Parts: sequence; structure tokens; C-alpha cells
Amino acid sequence: MPDTLFSAEILNLRKRLAGIFAAAAVCILAGGLAYHHHYQKAIQRDAADLLSAIKRFKTDQILFWRADRYNDTNSLLDTPVLSRFLNSFAADTSDAALREQLRARLTSYLRHNKYRSALLARPDGRVAAAAGENTAELPPEAKALILKAIASGKTEIGDFYLGPSGRPRMDVVSRAATAPGGKALYLVLELAPDDYLYPLLQTWPTNSRTGETVLARKDGRDLLFLGDLRKTSNAGMKLRLPLAGSSLPIARALNGEEGIISGEDYHGDRVMAAVGLIPGTNWGIVVKADWDEIMAASGRLSALVLLFTLFLVVTAGGWAYLLFRVQTAKYEREIDKAAAGLRESELIFESFMKYSPVYVFFKDKDIRSLRLSHNYETMLGRPLKELLGKTMDDLFPSELARSMIADDKRILQEGKQVVVEEAFNGRSYRTIKFPVEIDGKKNYLAGYTIDITEQKQASEKIEAIAREWETTFNSIDDVVWMLDAEHRVVRANAATDRLFPGKSAKVIGRHCWEIVHGTSGPIAECPVERSRRSLARETMEYALLGKIFEVVVDPVIGPDGKYAGAVHILRDITERKQAQLELEKAQKDLVKNLRLYTLLARINQAAAQTKDIKRLYQNLCEVAVESGGFKLAWVGYPDRDTGRVLPICSAGAPEGYLDHIKISAKEGPTSRGPAGTAVRTGRVSACQDIETDPDMQPWREAALKRGFRSAAAVPLYEGTSLTALLVLYSGEKGFFTEDEVKLLAAVKDDVSLAIESISTGEKHGSAQSALERTTTQLTHMMEAAPVVIFTLRLINDRLIPQWVSGNSEVVIGHEPAEMLSPEWFAAVIHPDDKAWVLGEIAQVFKKGLITHDFRMARKDGSYTWVHAQLRPNPETPGEITGSWTDITPLKESELRFRKLFEKAPLACRPPEQAGRDEIYLAEPGTGRLTFASAGALKALGYTRPEIEQKFVFDIVRDLNAETFRAVITPLVRKQKPLLIIEIEHLRKDGSSYPVQSRVQLLEGAAGAMLLIVSTELREGAPK
Repeated sequence: MPDTLFSAEILNLRKRLAGIFAAAAVCILAGGLAYHHHYQKAIQRDAADLLSAIKRFKTDQILFWRADRYNDTNSLLDTPVLSRFLNSFAADTSDAALREQLRARLTSYLRHNKYRSALLARPDGRVAAAAGENTAELPPEAKALILKAIASGKTEIGDFYLGPSGRPRMDVVSRAATAPGGKALYLVLELAPDDYLYPLLQTWPTNSRTGETVLARKDGRDLLFLGDLRKTSNAGMKLRLPLAGSSLPIARALNGEEGIISGEDYHGDRVMAAVGLIPGTNWGIVVKADWDEIMAASGRLSALVLLFTLFLVVTAGGWAYLLFRVQTAKYEREIDKAAAGLRESELIFESFMKYSPVYVFFKDKDIRSLRLSHNYETMLGRPLKELLGKTMDDLFPSELARSMIADDKRILQEGKQVVVEEAFNGRSYRTIKFPVEIDGKKNYLAGYTIDITEQKQASEKIEAIAREWETTFNSIDDVVWMLDAEHRVVRANAATDRLFPGKSAKVIGRHCWEIVHGTSGPIAECPVERSRRSLARETMEYALLGKIFEVVVDPVIGPDGKYAGAVHILRDITERKQAQLELEKAQKDLVKNLRLYTLLARINQAAAQTKDIKRLYQNLCEVAVESGGFKLAWVGYPDRDTGRVLPICSAGAPEGYLDHIKISAKEGPTSRGPAGTAVRTGRVSACQDIETDPDMQPWREAALKRGFRSAAAVPLYEGTSLTALLVLYSGEKGFFTEDEVKLLAAVKDDVSLAIESISTGEKHGSAQSALERTTTQLTHMMEAAPVVIFTLRLINDRLIPQWVSGNSEVVIGHEPAEMLSPEWFAAVIHPDDKAWVLGEIAQVFKKGLITHDFRMARKDGSYTWVHAQLRPNPETPGEITGSWTDITPLKESELRFRKLFEKAPLACRPPEQAGRDEIYLAEPGTGRLTFASAGALKALGYTRPEIEQKFVFDIVRDLNAETFRAVITPLVRKQKPLLIIEIEHLRKDGSSYPVQSRVQLLEGAAGAMLLIVSTELREGAPK
């Protein structure tokens, strides 16, 4: 090669390298500056997004906190027992005992809720009862909030203000009670924002030394900061700044601006902030961070970019110089090798095109095939020489060919790479096409095609498996979380939303103890920590959101055999726990009933064997303590001279309790306990809770000191004269239930019979019969009680049997196991009774107590009449306690009686009068109507099923349960054989009419019934 030509080539090489170096240097510098600018913008966008998210989070926290205050107030007042006390106190706020009870209830409430004080105030703001720190006179702001609650009729939450103590304060006011005469009480709950709200606002979800949440409101012409500030101490409700002309972020928020802004904060520092208003309040919120902190990373990056840019420029220069030196030495040698290399490349290319596993192609600008790999022969089924030079229409189906041509032309026009997926001959292919430039012109394009049929099928199968797993994961009723090695939630199923509504997305990335326990670290007995240490399943039970959950943690072991995460399951076991408690309660009741029936048997035995009345009284006391388990039993008599009940004998551990006891038989404060009430009424009287019963106030302190929690008194008669009282004390609250009171009534009857026998010496046979009868009844009841007891629970709007007593097969012919099936009950009701019985049961939670009679099929096909009682359990929502009593003999008697009266009117009455008779049968104990004649149904306007759900006092004007029992007392005590009274009957439509009623007590094998024959008193008719 001539020297001059070689020198020219070297000169050209130098120029080219110099140009390349200059271009590279410019590109490197421009790229560095562009990247730095872009990075700053990205930091600002990320900071804005973070501040907006934190503002939404803080706003939600404040709104939830306010809503929680409404719920706290309503849940406190929405208590039937507390409402009764509040209404009584509203009527008479001078009742010191009731005030103390309410104060104790408020004190208990404050122990479990974040309030500084709780007060009951009159509408004018005077405090009637109070508990907590600040119980003096209400501040003017609290009184004004009471007036606002009176005007709105709703619960009201006040604004921030400084209380008398100088601490920030808020109040919640709601109507607590209303008494006759317009007397009302209002509940005032004092909030302490610095105890909970201020720390809540200042918590920051990320690492930040300047991040801060600011809360303020307009106060006249100023803006008033409501909470503490990071840069200014003791600012809550004290720091004020002028609002007019202020450019502070909080001022812009209070003026209605919302979004991301930048400016100076109250301390003069430049900040970026998210601003807005809290919905439903006059509060503005600012979530901000210092600009210097946000852009700190940008400064460090600037230095790094500068150093890296200089390094690249120097490196590019060095490589350019090195390349020039090497190239000049090898330039001539490379030119010689170029031709050989080109030939070698062609051979390599040909070999590649022949054996390539992918389909390679080259096309000209007219979209004709120039070069094709040999495997196209197999794809298209033609020799390669017949494929070259052909258009796409010649090689492929028309629709596919048009798509290919359109893609190819676009590639040649735009000069960009294109990736397409195509289907051909039942196979799937992915093709990558790109332009080939020669001398700056795009005259050719090239590409390659890969068969992805198997890959696509595998991908679709994997996606289907993933969808199936996701569906299964989300269909699990239990809350399931996947935890990583740091105990953070990485995946949560759909059940999370049911337990934590609207928060399933927010649990991701948080520690499990933050979500479940609300703590900053694991609790002492944390099953996740225990599972990490043991590498085995760990469990615990935990109360959350008013329910009981079983927490199950299974560790995930990594390839290295170490803890890599866990599966965390929250399983609701509330119903199982409640069923367990119910079973324990039923067992406890059974033991108590056994003890009481044993007591009854021993009392009857003592009454039958004792010949001396005083010895009988002492035996009663000893048996009550030894067999009945009572802490104290004593017998007293009403002294006519002093008007007091004086003790005769006792058993147990009175410890001086009877030495100074004062019980009056006459009306007064010391006559309202069980003993005084039993003397005045002649009936068994009981106190279920000595600690809270206001009638027990004279004896409360002495009784509680000795462990007495409930008491009952049993009047003892000699004939019709009350001669003594048996008084019993139990160490359990609520011991004397309805069944126990009935048992004590049996004690009264049997002991009274024994007293009469001992006194007269003529009734020994009767007492012996009573003993034998009671012993027989006790034996029969112990072997097969006539009452089936059961519990139901409301689950998914269905009442499901939970427990049935073991005597069901004897009473109604069915075993307890089969009765626990949800479909059993509807299958055994008589077809004529099914619709109305199921309808009545559906109303049990609305009506409270439901009693009805219906027919139930036995296994042999016969029907048994049962008397059913259902009552919701006030202590366990959704639970019902019920009983079935076999009343088949009574019902058969009623049916015979009904047919007798409907087919043959009373022959003993004049025809013109008997035609107007209304005939009823009723239970003397409850007054419930069990039968009404056709004439009665016509007169009252009721159907037969409707009348059999009524009571006597439901159809008689000015009569209630208490006056009904008083009216029939002479019949029950057999002092009179017949009552003739004039009353007014109430029709179904509300109208009334006068009647003359003849009432008689009928006794039979099935029990006593009231026969009532009523005749309408028409004007001029004989009475």
C-alpha cells in the first residue's frame, strides 16, 4: 500500500477518533445533567405522593377517632339496665344511693376508655353525678354543647378548648335519660386530646427527622394551633398567628386550598406540604417535611454524578488515544485479514442459516424474501429455492400475509424494532423484526421467529394454577396471612376484609402484632415468636373485636433449615367457646337442681318425722344449711305486739347477723326485704342481688360482710294463718331463679301441712301423704323430668339447636342426638301448627318471651301436645333458652271440654241468656287463655290461634297481671267457690262492652284451670 495513502488513512482515523471523543464527552456531560435533573424531579414527586398518602391516612385516623367517640357514647347509653337507672335518676336526682350506683358505673367505664371524666348534667349544666378527674362545675363551652345537643336531639362532639386546668379539652354530649315532666339528664364525656389524639397525629409512618402533622382552626382573625408542634414546645391551643395575608401552609389550608404546596412553615423553614380540611369539622390539616431533608439525597447524587462524568470523559479520552495507537499498528494487518474474515463470516452465516433452531429471514424493501434459514422448508413444506424472492402473499395465508406486510412497512418507515406473536398451522410463534441500514438507508429488514407453542401452553397452565390457588386462598373463612422472616405480612386472604373492613390492603408490609394487638413489638406469649424458636406449630387464644379467636402459626422452613416465615391463621371460635360455657352452666344448674330437690326431700322427711314445732323449725334450718348449701338459714315469727319479725332459731354461720336484725311486718324501709314482703303478701319472696337491690339497703353492709349475695323468705302457715318464716341466704348472686322459687313454694306447702298436722294432731295422715307424694315426685323427676330443656343459637339467620336435656326420649319420644339436627324441629311439628309456630319463633327476639302450645310427632306416629316457652338470653346475644312440657292430658281434657261447650250450651242458664255466653278456660298462675268458645271469638273478633296467645288481662279493661292475681286469690285459697264480677271486655278493634263474669276454679288430674262464663250486659237485661 503506498505511503501517502496510508498517511491519509491515519489522518482520517485521527479525525474520526477526535470527533468520536468529542461526541462521547458531550453525550456523557448531557446525560449526567439530564439524569441529575430527572432524579430531583423524581424525588419531589415521590415526596409529594408520600405526603398526600400520609395526609389521607391522618385524616382517616381523625375521622375514625371522632366516629369512635360517637360509638363509645351510644354504646354506653344503649344499655337497658343502665337506661332504667338513668331514667329513675332523672326523675329524682336527690337519690343518693342511685347517684352512687351511677358514679360507680361511670368510674368503671372510665377505667376501660380514654376519657378524663364522665358527668351526668341537667340541661342548665348543673352536675348531678360525676366520675373522673374534673367533676366540679362544667365550663361554659360544655354547657353550650349541652344546649346544642338539646337543639339537635343528637350526640354532639365539641371543639378543642383549654379547660380550667389549662390542658386542652374536648367534650362529647348526649341525652342520657328523660323522665316525666320534661326532666332530662345529659351525659358529658371529657376527652383529653394530649393523652391520645396528639400522639396519634405526631406518629410518622416513615423515617423522618422533620416530618410533622399540623392541626389548626380559625379563631377570629387568627389561626389557632390545636396540637403540639415539633419545632415549638407547648403550642397546643396556645400558639396563635395572624390569618390575614399569611402564606403559611396551614393558613392556605384554612382558606380552602387543598393539595401539594411548598413554602415556609411557622418556624420559617422551607417545606413541602399536603394541605386540606378535615371533613365535618372546621379544622385544617397540614402534613409537611423540610425541603432540605427531602432534597438531601439529591446533593449527594450531584457530587457522584460529577465525579462519574469526569471519570467517563477521561476514560473515553484514554481509550481514544489507546485505540489510535493500537489501530495505527494493526491497521494494515487488519485490512489483509478483512477479506479472509469476510469469507469466514459468510461460511459461518451459511452454517448458522442451515442448522439454526430458530427461523431467520432477510427481506428487501419490497418485502420479498432474500435469505431464509433452512428450517423454513419444514414450516412451509417447499424447497428453499422455491421460497426465495417470493412475497408474503406467496408464502402465507392472505390474512396473515397482510399483517406481516403491514408490520414490515412500518419497520422500514419508522426504523424501529417490532415484536409480534402469530399463529400458523396450529402453532404459536413470536417474531422479532428490525430494519437493516446500509449507508443510512433502510433498504432491508431482518428478523427471527421462535416457536413458543409449548412455552405458551405451560404459561397458561401456570396462570390457571395460580388463579385456582388464589381462589382457594380467598375462599377460606379463617383470616390467613403469609409472614416473612421478619414477621411482616406479605399476603392476606379475602377474609381479612371481613375482620378488618377496608384494611386488607393496609396490612401488607406491617408486623402481625401491630394489626392484632396494636403494639410496637411482639407480646410476651406471641405464638409467632414461639414458632420461630421451636420451628413447630404454636397456638393461643385471643380476644379481638368482641370475639374469641384461636391463633395458629405454622413455620415455613427455608432451604438452609432455618426459619423463613410463617402461615398465620386467625380462627373465630366464639361460638364454640359460648357453647362450652353454656354446657358448663347447664351442668352447674343440674347440680344446683339436684341439691335443691335433695333439700326438698329432706325437709319433707324432717316434717314427717318431727312431732315438735320448735324442733321442726330447727331441723328446717339445719337441713337447709347441710343439704341445700345455704350460708345461713333462720326461722322467725311475726310478733303482733311489736310488728317485727323475730328470729326463733338458726343454722349456719350468722356471726352475730341476727343479734340486731330489724325486720318490720308493716309498711316501711325495713319491711321491703324478702322477709317483710313474704309476711305482707303471703308468698315466697326473693332478692337476687343484695349488693344492688335498693330494698336491701338497711341490711346490705352486714350481709355482704358475711358473704351473703342473695336471699329468700318462705312464709309458713298453720291453716290460713301465717305463723312463721323460713329465711335463706346464699353466697351466689341470682341463685333464686323462677324454678327455685317454685321449689320453695312446694317447701311452703309441705311444711305448712306438717305444722298444721303437729298443731292439731289430726293431720298426720295428710302430712305423711304429702311426704310420700313429694318423695314420689322427686324420684320421678330425677329419673325422667317432665320438662325438656334446650338452647338455640342464631347462626346465618337460622336458629340452630345447641343443647338438649337427656330426658327428651322419655318426654317427647326423641333422642337428644337426633334433635340437634337443624331440620329436625320443622319435620316433627303437626302440619296444621307448623306455619304459625315457626312464625311465632321468628319473633322471639322482638317479643322477648314467647309461650305457645302445639303438637309434636313421636317416632311411633302419634302426637304429643307440648307447652313451649322461649326466652332470649340477655347475657349472650343470639342465644335462646327454651323448654317443652308434655301437656297432652291437659289438652285432651280441654278438647273434650271444648266439644262439650260448643255442641251443648249450658243447660243451667236460660236459653235467651246462654246464647249470649262467652266461655273461657285460663291458667290460674299466669292468666293465659287456653280455650275460648265460638261465642267468645265472635264477640271479641279474634281467631282461635290469636286468642290462645292472649292473657285474661289482655281482654279486660283496667286489669293487669298483679290485679288479676289479687282478684282470683279467694278462689286459689279456696276461700270462695265462685266469683261474680262486672267488668268491660276489649275487642280486637279497641272498642269495649260491659259483661258479667262468673269465675270458678276447676281442679283435675292435669291441674287447676279457671272456668270463666261471661254474659254481655245489654240495657234492660237482667243482671
